[in-house]
Amino acid sequence: MEIWLLKLADSAPVLLAFVIGFVYIGLRLKEVQDDISDLKTGMTACKADRAKEEAELHGRVTANAQRVAYLEGLKNGGGHA
Repeated sequence: MEIWLLKLADSAPVLLAFVIGFVYIGLRLKEVQDDISDLKTGMTACKADRAKEEAELHGRVTANAQRVAYLEGLKNGGGHA
């Protein structure tokens, strides 16, 4: 038998392990890419919901600040004419 065939036979398990590892890593990479794509899709919807809720909260805080300013004005004698 030729030497290169013996070396090939000796390295077959290593080559097989390399190929299996390469395929496994490729499959896991595809799963990670799909997960990232799902996260990006969800992130867009989440940002829109968050902006809407922050706008509502900002309106409520502004209204409360105006009420507090009005009440402080009354407390400081602003309500007496």
